[in-house]
Amino acid sequence: MSIRFLLVCAVISTSLFLSAQNSSISGIINDEKGIGIPFATIILKSQKDSSMVKADITSENGKFLLEMIPQGRYFTESSYIGLTTHVSTVFELGKSPFIHPPVSLMADAKQLDEVLVTAQRALIEVKPDRTVFNVQGTINSAGENGLNILRKAPGVLVDNNNNITVLGRAGVLLYVDGKRIPLRGDDLTNYLQNLSSEQIDKIDIITNPGSKYEAQGNAGIIDIRLKKDKNLGGNSSISGSYGHGRYGQGNINANGNYRNKKMNTFGGLGYNKGVRWNKMLFDTYQNGFRLNESNISTSDYDGWNGRWGTDFFISTKSTIGFIVGAQTNSSLSKSNNLTYISNQAKPAQIDSILTAPNTSDSERNQATFNINYAYESGKNKLTLDADYGSFRNQNDHIQPNLYYDPSRTNIISQNLNTYNTPVTINIATAKADFTTEAWGGNLDIGTKFSNVVTDNKFLFYNVLNGVSERNDNRSNQFKYDENVIAGYLNYSRKLNAKWNASAGLRVENTNATGDLIAFLPQLEEAPVDFNYNSFFPSAGLTYQHHPEHFSENN
Repeated sequence: MSIRFLLVCAVISTSLFLSAQNSSISGIINDEKGIGIPFATIILKSQKDSSMVKADITSENGKFLLEMIPQGRYFTESSYIGLTTHVSTVFELGKSPFIHPPVSLMADAKQLDEVLVTAQRALIEVKPDRTVFNVQGTINSAGENGLNILRKAPGVLVDNNNNITVLGRAGVLLYVDGKRIPLRGDDLTNYLQNLSSEQIDKIDIITNPGSKYEAQGNAGIIDIRLKKDKNLGGNSSISGSYGHGRYGQGNINANGNYRNKKMNTFGGLGYNKGVRWNKMLFDTYQNGFRLNESNISTSDYDGWNGRWGTDFFISTKSTIGFIVGAQTNSSLSKSNNLTYISNQAKPAQIDSILTAPNTSDSERNQATFNINYAYESGKNKLTLDADYGSFRNQNDHIQPNLYYDPSRTNIISQNLNTYNTPVTINIATAKADFTTEAWGGNLDIGTKFSNVVTDNKFLFYNVLNGVSERNDNRSNQFKYDENVIAGYLNYSRKLNAKWNASAGLRVENTNATGDLIAFLPQLEEAPVDFNYNSFFPSAGLTYQHHPEHFSENN
């Protein structure tokens, strides 16, 4: 029996087990005439403490679908501008999908008789190219981190492996304040978990990126906008949260802002620490074998993050500023996997026992720097940005696999491996964007230059008799250097109260070199060079069924 077979079995079992813990909720929101209301807001809340679990909007026919929801007791709040809010009764969500009873929203006489202007933003705003999830001031987001906030965001799904999709499409790009974050997998998960909700103003979920955005973003873009107070004077806040399950987890955050007529300076500092714990039990029958498995894992983590920026108002039309940010976090993860293996015909008779006490020690550091200039006069707006980002990740893994006899006293066979995966990423960008009014609409013109240099090492070691020896057949280093020069043109125009049209073109020239460096001469290959031009046309036509429900504010 091979280790690879057991690992495949474990992955399949884990996926099935985790999927079984989540379910879905579907339904429809109608008006008083029984017609489905498009873009109505539906909020799912926990019966235990009324905390928000998921927020979403209905489709064009008024239907909604909330996926990846843990089993439990919930209730919903449904709302729409000019209509009364509906609160459902508490219901139980089990393993099977739940069909929510139809919701009917009636006209709110109080809202129809008078116009009330408030400073409070709607939780969800729908715009022609994006959905805006307003986080600031939402009590249900207090004490959360960035990853958990995304779990609640409309149209966004975060699965049990922390993979992020938008409207079911993978390959989503993550931005922070309009700047691309070049992280994926565990690196992206750690970054988001180290970002507190107190630092987040809103999240733009861009499902139809125009030519202004990089071509890679066609699957969708999530742009997390951090807080920047626009009120005169100074203010500050300190917040923290703590939770305890089997182990404790907590964070503390401090934010401050000072603004006068000449400048605005702002910043924040946060720290989080805790231990995550997980236990999974499997009893599966596959390919003639019974695998009775238990897996207990812990992850001890802590991290710091900080951000400081200042805008200088050099005139009534011009602003120049800078933003610097840094984040560091470390984690020590331990997983103790124990599998009893037997023949399916005699499941109670143990044939062998596999133990896999894996350990992963990770440290991630990043620093970002931005200088920006903005000029705005009437319908004309010019922005200039220069950015530099440095990302340093170090991961050390120990992966032993020990096969014992049924008494677990004698080792039948063993395979002990360790591997290190250090990663270095440096990104420098400069861009210019200009917006003006033309031919009854808006014309956007811009250009961008970016340089990305990455250095990825995979160092694999065999451990024999307590001595580590690098396996050069399985070790390598990959270096990648990419330069991209891009330019775009986009035009949008409002045709009438309900129809909007846009069209654009993005042109990119990519010059890159990829070099896979082997540690054995016979495995060495020559570097690969790329130099090509790409054209990305775009066009869009949007229809607003109820224009009063759409926000025109940026």
